[in-house]
Formats: sequence, structure tokens, C-alpha cells
Amino acid sequence: MFGGNKEVSVMGNRLRRALFSSILSIVILGAATIATALQIDSGLSLSERPDDRAFQNAMALLIKGQIDQADQAFQEIIRSNPKHVYAFLGRAEIALRRNKVAEGEKAVQEALSINPKAPEAHNMMGLVRLYQKKPAEAKAAFQEAIALNPRFTTPRMYLATLYRSENKPELAIREYKSVIETSPTLFTAYRGLAEVSIATGAYDQGIETLKKWKERDPKNPDASNALGEAYLSHKDYEKALHAFDEALRLNPKYIFATKNKGDLYSLKGEPQKAIEFYQAVLAQDPKYLEAHLRLGTIYMQLNQPQKALAAFRGAITAAPDFPMAYNNVAYLLTQEGKDLDEATRLAKKAISLNPQYPDAYDTLGWIYLSKGNYDEAVQALKKAKSLGGDQPEVLAHLGTAYYKRGMKKEALPELKKAIALKSDLPDAEAIRKMIAEIEKK
Repeated sequence: MFGGNKEVSVMGNRLRRALFSSILSIVILGAATIATALQIDSGLSLSERPDDRAFQNAMALLIKGQIDQADQAFQEIIRSNPKHVYAFLGRAEIALRRNKVAEGEKAVQEALSINPKAPEAHNMMGLVRLYQKKPAEAKAAFQEAIALNPRFTTPRMYLATLYRSENKPELAIREYKSVIETSPTLFTAYRGLAEVSIATGAYDQGIETLKKWKERDPKNPDASNALGEAYLSHKDYEKALHAFDEALRLNPKYIFATKNKGDLYSLKGEPQKAIEFYQAVLAQDPKYLEAHLRLGTIYMQLNQPQKALAAFRGAITAAPDFPMAYNNVAYLLTQEGKDLDEATRLAKKAISLNPQYPDAYDTLGWIYLSKGNYDEAVQALKKAKSLGGDQPEVLAHLGTAYYKRGMKKEALPELKKAIALKSDLPDAEAIRKMIAEIEKK
């Protein structure tokens, strides 16, 4: 099955919104580490705030992304001062960035043993619990950090995102409002508050929140772009276009507004204009994944399979670990009847990257079906159905595989349900013929 734009957030600047489905993804919000907490969190009033030059140098390395050098610097600080809480937290952050969760937990525990009332340590423990996929314990840690310092905005941002993942918008709104009250220039809170408001039907409130952000930060293209995204979500194309143009006026190289203009014209049903903007995005950043995917989808809709293939191959180059790109190339190759061996390899690659990806199992099953390998087709398509439910394309493929395998009793319910769910399937006529033949007997 083709993986379409449903898998890529339409409003997905920097893929942010698409990532809210995973609690672990909260760690990329950008306001949560000891590095950012010590830099920008106006709610911190630390009696033990570190001001020694060695620590500041280590922090500078961490902020620049020079992880190995930062880790060495923090270790040297700990050797000279074994009770340096924030050096342990710096090491914890580095461990998490390296996905060494046990090491991160140990470093946080060291910090807490030195100062059990350090709110930053409880905040970092919350991060550890997120990595461990323990949201309840993460929540408790963030709440403890806030109890120790009610003006500490970083854990409130985490809590807001956790509440969003739990579908508790009223609690998320409460946290965002607390953040804005404490830190009125922490603009990620305005974005979060607006998103939750709009998602819960309070569209006007969401728009007002974004306008307040824009008023406070008039030279920031992020604010205009976010306002444009909100308008676009309600198909207010004129206002959205004005907002995106305003973002580009503030920064002509602001790539997210350029991409969003492509989305706007795509939604308006003007594919050629959309293509122009997506191509402009790729001219600026050849590894911009969403632009490749959008182009591929549009070219498929325009029945230009070779251009679609090129776009999806570009997506593989841009993001070698993104399974949908592999699946879509495999799907197109199969649809065109070209190089089924390469299609097989790519579908299997998609599955290896995400073993719970139903579209890739469907594509693999379709490939086996096209090759005449009916046993393998049945197994792959059964897996696709178990993971993705009763998708009409999957049911049609599975029913056909059963039919070709001689398992006509098993084929009939799958084929009938496929047609009932989607009467205009590409192979609808062939499916109806199979149904009629089986029912005759």
C-alpha cells in the first residue's frame, strides 16, 4: 500500500506535530535539558547556580553539540568537585543523547544523592523515565521539580506535552498558561497553547494566542508562520497566504513558510504551484524530507510515476532511516511492473526499519502476489491486516492471494469486504469476477 501524506503531518513544521504520538519524542521539544534550563528558564532562582568557568565552558561545548569534549569537561569537573550536581546532570544529558539510558539514570541518581531538592535533577529524572517509556513516573518527577520550584517552566512544558499525549487538553492548557505567566517570552508555550485550543475546537482562542505571540515578537518569522499554519488548518487560504508571505518578508530564506505555501496550493488543488514551492524548498535544502514526500505524492496524483519515483528516491537519500520512502518506491516499482527484486528489497528494508508498519507488509505481499509466490503473499498480507485492520486495499490483496492459492473459502469474505468498504478499488472489476465465480460454486 502506498504511504501517503496522512503519515506526514500537514502542519508539520520540522515534523514537530507528527511526533506527538510518541511520548519519547517529547525530548526533542527543545526546552527540556539542563543546558537549556540553565540558559533560558527564567523560573530558575538557584541558590547553588553554578558560575564557575570550567562548568560554563563545559556547557558551551554541550550547547554547540561537541558531545565528547563536553563529557570530558564534565568528568574533569567531577574529579575536582565530586559534589558538583550540575556536572552530573550534564553527564546525564549526554548519556541520554547517546541513548545510554542506564548511564543517564545513574548520573541523575548521583545528583539527587548530593542534593535531593535540586529541581533540575528531578526534571532530568523525568526525562530518563520518558526514555524508559514510564510516563507515570516521568510525570511524578516533573511534578516534584515544579513543587520544589513552581516557577520552573521546563518541567511544565514536558507535563503539557504528556497531557496532550494522554488526551487531557484542559491540563495541558493549564501548564502552558502557567509557563506564559512565568516566562512571557517562551514562545513555544504560545504555540503549544494555540495548538491545543484549536484541536479542542477553540479556534478563535488559538488564533488570539498566536496573535499575542506575534505582537510580543514581531520580527520572528516563526510567529507569522504558526499563524499561517493555524489559518491553513481551517482552509482560510487568503489569511494563511498572507501570514506565510509575512514570514518570508521577515526572512526570505525561511524555508518552513516556503514549504507551507506548497501545502497551501496542494490543498487548494493547484498542484503545479505546489510543485514550484516544494522544488524551491529542495533547492534551498536538498534533504528536506517533507518536500520530497509531498512532491512524490503530487506526481502520483498527476499520473507521473517516473517523477514520483525520483521524488521518493530523493526522500530515501534525505532520510535513510525513514521507512515510508522505501515502501513508496517499492509500491511504485510494483505498480509499474518494474524490477520486482528491487521492490522486494526495498519493502523488506521498510519493514526492518519499522516492523509494525502495515503498509510495507501490504506492499511486500503485493510484490509476492505479482511474482506468483502465493504462500509468501498470504503470510505478508495477513500480517498487514493484523497490524492495520480492515483496509480495503489490503483485504483486496489478501483475498486475491487466497484465491490464487486455491483457498477460495478464505478469499470470499476478504474480497466482499474490500468491495463493500471501497467500491472503486483499482481492481474492482476483477474482484467482482472472483466473488461471482466463488459464489457460483
